[in-house]
Amino acid sequence: APNVIPSISMLTGIPALGSIWKIGMTVLVYTQIFDAFIMYHVCAASSVATRTWFSILNKMVCFCQIVQQLSLLTLSYISYLQNRCVHVGATTSCLVFAMLYVVLSCYLFKQGNPKPWNNNVSSLYSHDTISFSE
Repeated sequence: APNVIPSISMLTGIPALGSIWKIGMTVLVYTQIFDAFIMYHVCAASSVATRTWFSILNKMVCFCQIVQQLSLLTLSYISYLQNRCVHVGATTSCLVFAMLYVVLSCYLFKQGNPKPWNNNVSSLYSHDTISFSE
Protein backbone atom coordinates (compact mmCIF):
# COMPACT_ATOMS: atom_id res chain seq x y z
CA ALA A 1 0.00 0.00 0.00
CA PRO A 2 1.46 3.37 -0.93
CA ASN A 3 2.00 6.09 1.63
CA VAL A 4 -0.70 8.66 0.84
CA ILE A 5 0.31 11.13 3.57
CA PRO A 6 3.75 12.58 2.89
CA SER A 7 6.24 12.81 5.72
CA ILE A 8 7.59 16.06 7.10
CA SER A 9 10.97 15.31 5.51
CA MET A 10 9.37 14.94 2.09
CA LEU A 11 7.37 18.14 2.43
CA THR A 12 10.33 20.27 3.50
CA GLY A 13 12.95 18.53 1.39
CA ILE A 14 15.27 18.22 4.39
CA PRO A 15 16.37 14.58 4.83
CA ALA A 16 17.86 15.26 8.27
CA LEU A 17 14.38 15.56 9.77
CA GLY A 18 14.11 11.76 9.74
CA SER A 19 17.00 11.58 12.20
CA ILE A 20 15.51 14.33 14.34
CA TRP A 21 12.19 12.44 14.36
CA LYS A 22 13.91 9.23 15.50
CA ILE A 23 15.76 11.04 18.29
CA GLY A 24 12.56 12.74 19.43
CA MET A 25 10.63 9.46 19.41
CA THR A 26 13.41 7.73 21.34
CA VAL A 27 13.34 10.39 24.05
CA LEU A 28 9.52 10.27 24.19
CA VAL A 29 9.41 6.47 24.42
CA TYR A 30 12.00 6.25 27.17
CA THR A 31 10.22 8.91 29.23
CA GLN A 32 6.96 6.95 28.79
CA ILE A 33 8.67 3.74 29.93
CA PHE A 34 10.04 5.61 32.95
CA ASP A 35 6.50 6.84 33.61
CA ALA A 36 5.25 3.24 33.46
CA PHE A 37 7.66 2.23 36.22
CA ILE A 38 6.71 5.25 38.33
CA MET A 39 3.00 4.49 37.98
CA TYR A 40 3.67 0.85 38.81
CA HIS A 41 5.31 1.83 42.09
CA VAL A 42 2.64 4.44 42.89
CA CYS A 43 -0.11 1.85 42.42
CA ALA A 44 1.92 -0.75 44.33
CA ALA A 45 1.90 1.63 47.31
CA SER A 46 -1.91 1.82 47.22
CA SER A 47 -3.95 0.59 50.15
CA VAL A 48 -5.45 -2.23 48.06
CA ALA A 49 -2.07 -3.30 46.62
CA THR A 50 -1.91 -6.22 49.04
CA ARG A 51 -4.64 -7.99 47.08
CA THR A 52 -3.27 -10.49 44.57
CA TRP A 53 -5.54 -9.46 41.71
CA PHE A 54 -4.56 -5.81 42.10
CA SER A 55 -0.88 -6.67 41.96
CA ILE A 56 -1.39 -8.75 38.81
CA LEU A 57 -3.47 -6.01 37.20
CA ASN A 58 -0.80 -3.44 38.08
CA LYS A 59 1.87 -5.58 36.41
CA MET A 60 -0.33 -6.07 33.34
CA VAL A 61 -0.85 -2.30 32.97
CA CYS A 62 2.89 -1.67 33.24
CA PHE A 63 3.61 -4.45 30.72
CA CYS A 64 1.03 -3.10 28.25
CA GLN A 65 2.48 0.39 28.36
CA ILE A 66 6.05 -0.83 27.90
CA VAL A 67 5.18 -3.10 24.96
CA GLN A 68 3.14 -0.34 23.34
CA GLN A 69 6.01 2.13 23.65
CA LEU A 70 8.60 -0.35 22.34
CA SER A 71 6.30 -1.07 19.38
CA LEU A 72 6.09 2.64 18.72
CA LEU A 73 9.89 2.87 18.82
CA THR A 74 10.10 -0.05 16.38
CA LEU A 75 7.73 1.77 14.03
CA SER A 76 10.00 4.82 14.15
CA TYR A 77 13.13 2.91 13.22
CA ILE A 78 11.86 0.23 10.81
CA SER A 79 9.84 1.38 7.83
CA TYR A 80 7.29 -0.59 5.87
CA LEU A 81 9.73 -0.80 2.96
CA GLN A 82 12.62 -2.07 5.08
CA ASN A 83 10.78 -4.96 6.71
CA ARG A 84 7.08 -5.36 6.03
CA CYS A 85 6.44 -8.17 8.54
CA VAL A 86 8.11 -6.38 11.45
CA HIS A 87 6.33 -3.10 10.61
CA VAL A 88 2.90 -4.75 10.42
CA GLY A 89 3.55 -6.68 13.64
CA ALA A 90 4.71 -3.53 15.45
CA THR A 91 1.66 -1.61 14.21
CA THR A 92 -0.69 -4.33 15.39
CA SER A 93 0.97 -4.74 18.79
CA CYS A 94 1.09 -0.96 19.28
CA LEU A 95 -2.65 -0.66 18.70
CA VAL A 96 -3.65 -3.73 20.71
CA PHE A 97 -1.49 -2.89 23.72
CA ALA A 98 -2.52 0.78 23.63
CA MET A 99 -6.18 -0.23 23.86
CA LEU A 100 -5.44 -2.78 26.59
CA TYR A 101 -3.43 -0.18 28.51
CA VAL A 102 -6.27 2.35 28.46
CA VAL A 103 -8.95 -0.12 29.55
CA LEU A 104 -6.84 -1.83 32.21
CA SER A 105 -5.40 1.40 33.64
CA CYS A 106 -8.89 2.92 33.99
CA TYR A 107 -10.00 -0.15 35.90
CA LEU A 108 -6.79 -0.16 37.96
CA PHE A 109 -7.15 3.48 38.98
CA LYS A 110 -10.82 2.99 39.82
CA GLN A 111 -10.06 -0.01 42.02
CA GLY A 112 -6.97 1.58 43.55
CA ASN A 113 -8.88 4.59 44.79
CA PRO A 114 -12.53 3.60 45.24
CA LYS A 115 -13.48 6.70 47.26
CA PRO A 116 -11.66 9.68 45.74
CA TRP A 117 -14.08 12.30 47.10
CA ASN A 118 -13.35 12.55 50.78
CA ASN A 119 -14.26 15.63 52.81
CA ASN A 120 -10.97 17.43 52.16
CA VAL A 121 -11.24 17.13 48.38
CA SER A 122 -14.95 17.88 48.15
CA SER A 123 -14.49 21.04 50.22
CA LEU A 124 -12.27 22.41 47.47
CA TYR A 125 -15.22 22.32 45.08
CA SER A 126 -17.87 23.81 47.37
CA HIS A 127 -17.48 27.56 46.96
CA ASP A 128 -19.79 30.27 48.11
CA THR A 129 -21.70 31.94 45.33
CA ILE A 130 -20.28 35.36 44.53
CA SER A 131 -22.91 37.94 43.79
CA PHE A 132 -22.00 41.00 41.74
CA SER A 133 -25.26 42.79 42.47
CA GLU A 134 -25.44 45.52 45.08
